[in-house]
Formats: sequence, structure tokens, C-alpha cells
Amino acid sequence: MKRTTIRAGTVGLVMKRGNCQRILTEGTYWTGFSEDVMIYDMAQSFEPTIALNLLLRNETLAEMLTIVDVKDNEIAVHFADGIYKDVLEAGKYAFWKGLIDNTFETYNLDGIEIPEGNIRNILSKPEVVQFIKVQVVESYEKGLMFVDGKFVRIVGRKGNHLGPGA
Repeated sequence: MKRTTIRAGTVGLVMKRGNCQRILTEGTYWTGFSEDVMIYDMAQSFEPTIALNLLLRNETLAEMLTIVDVKDNEIAVHFADGIYKDVLEAGKYAFWKGLIDNTFETYNLDGIEIPEGNIRNILSKPEVVQFIKVQVVESYEKGLMFVDGKFVRIVGRKGNHLGPGA
């Protein structure tokens, strides 16, 4: 038998022959010699060494995680405790619930305009800039919008919002 201590803010996954046997939360435990305990920091994203879908079969673990599934034509903006953290590209991600309030805003990249929301506040972030093209139209200007070489509309200032020109 091995003695394992799980500190506050961490979680232990007891693995045996590549399978998750049980989940350990804060406390001291005895495990068998054929069992390995993988300890994860709940302040970080959950990045397992085996397939996430296999681990999610464990109902206890699945309830402890927030799963974010970003499609090919999307990005998800990740906020930790309400503060911008990073941008997630296509893929499946897992984050621990409880210690940090992880929230996500998903945006479809098929559109030609940026929707309302927090993304307007983070347009200058290097992680976001690669997905967008910003063109500023000053209040005294009008712009012609072309998408894939085809004219879409005239844009210009109308009050405080970009909108079709008259």
C-alpha cells in the first residue's frame, strides 16, 4: 500500500492499467501498489495523458469538469473569474469546476461582422487578432465592404455604431 495526500485545490485520479478507478479529493488515502495516482491542479485546465472521452465515462470526474467543444468554424474566448484568459481554437477542452469560475463565449467565424459581447473588448489581444481583420472607418468617412471580391455594402458611422451608409 502507498500513502497519497491530496492537498486543497488538487484532485487525484487513481489509475490502474490505464483505467480511471476513482477520484480523490482533499485528504490522505491508501492506494494499492498496482495503482498510480495522477494529481491535477484545479487552477489549471485539465490536460489528461489519456483520451478525455475515456475519462469522461467516470461520472464523478465528468461532474467535476466543464467541457468546451469548439467546432472548426469557431473560437471560444475563455474568461477565468471574469478576466480574459485566452482563446480556444477548434478542439475539446476540459476545465475544473469550483476553484475558478471559468466561462466561455463562443463565436462563429463564418460571419463578416463582430457580434456584440466581450470580444469587442479584447480585439487587440494577439490571440484574437489572427482570426479577424479590423478596418476603422472614421466619422467623416464611408467605406466599401467587399467579401471575397464582391461588394456587400457601404459602411460608415451612424451614431456610435458601424452601420450601412446612406
